[in-house]
Amino acid sequence: MNENTNGKTEVTYVEPTVPTTEETVVTYIGSGVGAKTRYGIAWTVPTSDEQAKELYDCSLADLIGFGVKNFCTKPNYQSVGFDEYGNLVDGGHEAMQRLADEYKVGARRAGEGQKKKLARLESENAELANTVDAMKAELARLKELAGE
Repeated sequence: MNENTNGKTEVTYVEPTVPTTEETVVTYIGSGVGAKTRYGIAWTVPTSDEQAKELYDCSLADLIGFGVKNFCTKPNYQSVGFDEYGNLVDGGHEAMQRLADEYKVGARRAGEGQKKKLARLESENAELANTVDAMKAELARLKELAGE
């Protein structure tokens, strides 16, 4: 299967070498970032403790816990919990928990992107610089009026 991603790179997806079922998860692996060919690797999703032990040498609960730990890093906690300097904002810890509680696998959440955040901060800095320059100019004008 071929896919054109963002109109830039054509990626070829090679299906797994083993049959897949509804109990199979397929992940596509390439040789690195930007690989033009990705190869399907099939993983069986166990439905019992016995099957989990047989396939992956762990309990079904451990396997589920591993999956939850894997996707729990996906929400953008920084966007709600910390300021641009990495300090916890008021209510940030609670906001991060709400973000986790509302997370749905596969759903994309819009957060403030790094470019957008940088542009906002640059704009705020420019406004602050203008305010400081205006205050300096006004102070100089007042000194001149006062004859200093």
